[in-house]
Amino acid sequence: MPPPFDPALAGSPGFIEQNPIPAGVQIYVPLPQFVGNDYYDGQYNSGMLSYATITVVDTDGVPIDSPVSYTETALRSTSSSVQVNTNVEIAQDGRIPDRIGLTSGVPRPATEAQLLSHKGYMATRPFNDTTTQMLFIGKSGGRTLTVISDRITSNARPISRDSQGVPNPNYSVTVSITSIKSGVVGTW
Repeated sequence: MPPPFDPALAGSPGFIEQNPIPAGVQIYVPLPQFVGNDYYDGQYNSGMLSYATITVVDTDGVPIDSPVSYTETALRSTSSSVQVNTNVEIAQDGRIPDRIGLTSGVPRPATEAQLLSHKGYMATRPFNDTTTQMLFIGKSGGRTLTVISDRITSNARPISRDSQGVPNPNYSVTVSITSIKSGVVGTW
């Protein structure tokens, strides 16, 4: 029978618990805009979309080594139209793009009239979507940072119209990180 693990032994569960990786995540979410014919996953998407930026940082908020892999799962959503990344391309500087939005996709580009109609529909249909998202950010050597975030997407009623008389959508997005957990001990 092997002796019990000393909690001070590097790599042991006790050591991992007492010495978490000094890493965190910053998520920058620009205000969503209406996009038309945004080509993604083999479809032309139109609707409300924001390209958030996810960066892995140390305890001082300084970006650290670039991730090598990234996957995402929508754990819970109040909308069936929530976007989840499937083809993520990590930028050279390690930033990860994250599509946050409510869009609908079609096999061919929409016409200008269809886009105007869709924009007006999105603008006048108030919604409040809550999504819990799990992010798996990987490094070489099997290191993985797991981040669970909550995001709320809402649409307030429009207060203005564009030059063609179409209501301007008034969107807001809030993202809060609920937990960060790492699978290894040490620095990235």
